[in-house]
Amino acid sequence: PLNSLMREEDLHKEKNVIIEEIRKYQDIPEELVEILLDRIMWKNHPLGRSVLGYEKSVINIQREDLLSYVNKFYCPNNLVISVAGNIKITKVILQVEKYFKTMKKGEVNNYLPAKNNQKNTRIGIKFKKSNQTHLSFGFPGISRLDPDKYSADLLDIILGSGLSSRLFQEIRVKKSLAYDVHSFIQYFNDISSFNIYAGIDSSKLRETIQTILEELNKIKDDNLKEDELKKAKEMYKGALSLSLESTLSRAFWLGNRIL
Repeated sequence: PLNSLMREEDLHKEKNVIIEEIRKYQDIPEELVEILLDRIMWKNHPLGRSVLGYEKSVINIQREDLLSYVNKFYCPNNLVISVAGNIKITKVILQVEKYFKTMKKGEVNNYLPAKNNQKNTRIGIKFKKSNQTHLSFGFPGISRLDPDKYSADLLDIILGSGLSSRLFQEIRVKKSLAYDVHSFIQYFNDISSFNIYAGIDSSKLRETIQTILEELNKIKDDNLKEDELKKAKEMYKGALSLSLESTLSRAFWLGNRIL
């Protein structure tokens, strides 16, 4: 967007594309339940807003809003350029200077800190005619900068990542309660969200919730086995190696580390 014309006709087309995408996600229950969960967990904080936005907000965006956003955030003191591959540093620097020298420094705004002020369980329900129910648990956690992040990642693997995870084995394999169950972590600068998702038959909702809570309590009761931890570490290392196989993924990884 640095040299984009941002023409009115292009903006109009893109608005229509985004609005259609918003509507599409409203019709995908497994996506909608995560959008609703974020709204419940983070309430009025920006983290609680859908990344796509809402139809009304998208319709109201003007060309001046985009130009203001670019001028405010697309500045050299708010930019990381990550390069990976068979390159020469001097050539990269020359190219960066060539294409970015016209950028002017701006005032970098800090993000709004997210705080976990929750005191009681929050529940959100959206009714739709369907034989299936989509369930999502969310727990505020540590930031992406916390040294214990890697421990949280291992816990995620043990609890709900993959066919051998505890949740999958107990809920899908042993009890046949869900056709899909898994966990994942969304990391942010000062907080995270540890999520557990399950897609189930509506008649099995209560038993599924109870089983998930039982598995969480087992972890809390320190019944983690040494072989489970060892296996999780190997899975983590394997996934990391695979994720860095392409040059592009290495560039993204390096940039993310700097950020």
